[in-house]
Amino acid sequence: MDSPCCWVLVEEEARLVSWEEHERLIVPNLLMSAALSESAETPTQRKAAMAELALHTLLARVEYRTT
Repeated sequence: MDSPCCWVLVEEEARLVSWEEHERLIVPNLLMSAALSESAETPTQRKAAMAELALHTLLARVEYRTT
């Protein structure tokens, strides 16, 4: 992992690479997102929350139309 501004241990680098793959982002973007965010959620968690909200909205519309 090329990191011009910081150094990590080999074990930390492996965890970061794994996290990058899981979140489908690169560590600098994750760091920037975390620094600018007031919450502790990642972009992937935010997307999942928005998808769940969309599902609840859709279900509420279906329920409203059937009553």
